[in-house]
Amino acid sequence: MRNIDTSKILIVDDQAYALQGASRIMKSAGFEVFEASNGNDCLRSVAENKPDLVLLDVVLPDIDGREVCRRIKSDPETGDIYVILLSSIKVESDSQSDGLEHGADGYIARPVPNRELLARVKSMLRLKNTEKRLAEALEFNEKILSTSSVGVATYSSDGRTTFMNEAIPRMIGGAKDQVLSENFRQLESWRASGLLNDAEEALSTGAEKMRQVHIVTTFGKEVWLDCHLRRFKSGGEYHLLLTINDITSLKLAEQDKEKLIEDLREALSKVKTLSGFLPICASCKKIRNDKGYWEQIESYIRDRSEAEFTHSICPECARKLYPELYKNKVD
Repeated sequence: MRNIDTSKILIVDDQAYALQGASRIMKSAGFEVFEASNGNDCLRSVAENKPDLVLLDVVLPDIDGREVCRRIKSDPETGDIYVILLSSIKVESDSQSDGLEHGADGYIARPVPNRELLARVKSMLRLKNTEKRLAEALEFNEKILSTSSVGVATYSSDGRTTFMNEAIPRMIGGAKDQVLSENFRQLESWRASGLLNDAEEALSTGAEKMRQVHIVTTFGKEVWLDCHLRRFKSGGEYHLLLTINDITSLKLAEQDKEKLIEDLREALSKVKTLSGFLPICASCKKIRNDKGYWEQIESYIRDRSEAEFTHSICPECARKLYPELYKNKVD
């Protein structure tokens, strides 16, 4: 938005002296000025030059100034242009009201001192600047909210949804129009999860409430949501602000971690180890257990490890125990 001192002003009047006088005043204040002497020229100049403000005489030779104003305001391309109607004839209250009903932003009855005319024009331009900055700020904030991955919704004290960004329908799997039409006091999911009690407490006491909610979306997908509820005041009434973070991936990771830990614990519980000194007989090779009894080495190892045994005989023992069989085999 340009500075008001460099704003563009279109002056429309069929009286040459009035047109030139108003034009001189506005130019002396630093404004860029355009001129028109009838309604059709005015509409053409509005379309071509896109002025910030139009000083428009009510009585014109071709089109009534109020109709010109209506056309300017009804066109989406020019509807934000400020229009001030001027008249030295139709100055009664009804005429001024009629002009304002046609969309005019102001109505000035002539004659008007030059200083007052300039002051009123500057006042209108300041107002236009303020409105545009506010509209830009609102649009900027709305874009941030609409693209945010955090779900944001507001509710009136009677439970009606007053705002909701796109993230919430994405999280819960519903159509935005449907979700917007719902009253949170009538939602079974809020009641079952405890969110309804939190919302009522937040509205009544102002306490901030936090809750993790597990739901199944309309697409059958399980999701976990981290919900924050707090009260705020607007227009003299309390409202409810809900912010939601989707923590499904975090919850699934926690579940996988817990399952892995449980699997490791189960595996470790089955693992048996042998350590320390083992008293073993030098002759029969039996091992003395921790109770002082001697037992076969196979039994001792099997009871204290996951090892399993299969018996065979080595060549050296075969020679000693079965010399005849071993000798025949060699021969």
